[in-house]
Amino acid sequence: MTLDLNYRPDEFSEEVWSALRALVEFRTGSDDLIGALQLLGRISASQVEILLDGEIARVMGLAADFDEFAGPLIDRLGKRDGQVASHCAWTKLAEGRLPGETATYIEKEYRKRQKLQAEKIYISTSMATNIETVETLVERALELYCPTRIEIRCAVASHEVKEARFAGVEVITDALLILPQYRAGHHQNAFGNMLCRLPEMRQRSTFMPTYIRNLALPGIQPTL
Repeated sequence: MTLDLNYRPDEFSEEVWSALRALVEFRTGSDDLIGALQLLGRISASQVEILLDGEIARVMGLAADFDEFAGPLIDRLGKRDGQVASHCAWTKLAEGRLPGETATYIEKEYRKRQKLQAEKIYISTSMATNIETVETLVERALELYCPTRIEIRCAVASHEVKEARFAGVEVITDALLILPQYRAGHHQNAFGNMLCRLPEMRQRSTFMPTYIRNLALPGIQPTL
């Protein structure tokens, strides 16, 4: 199977397909990448059932797109009486041990309601195409929270992530678009390419997502 980005599948509107292409295509410049993230993040969050009274969940996300993906999902889940905890990770991609390999490590993280125990965890990010990043987040979730189920919610996932299995926990990947295996019509490092096209400030470890800033420092406006 190959991926032809010039062909729009029937299940996607022109607007949604354009947004997905903005994430996947190898481009220079940010184009309307933030607008694409906002649209796809809203769609992804809207597909999740709102938590009922007594239900608990935790949402993990990456700082680079937390405002567009994890934030809306937290709001959606907690719309009624359910309890939602949050976890934002600042990750770094580095060269792996072998040529062409990448490694991911967490530079820092922010956790809200750290002691709240949730058997179900959502990992919400725009692109779950880098298996090392996904493995790092899943391993961190297992280390801290011991969940029985992890649901990866994203706009785009790779075939490798979709088929990945993890010891000790059920991991389900729910994506709008699944990329075929490498060399099937898309760039190998689609995730890294997308990150490089985000505004430069979002690529820094000092970047603070608006959603996290409001949780950590409510009522304080950023200085320009």
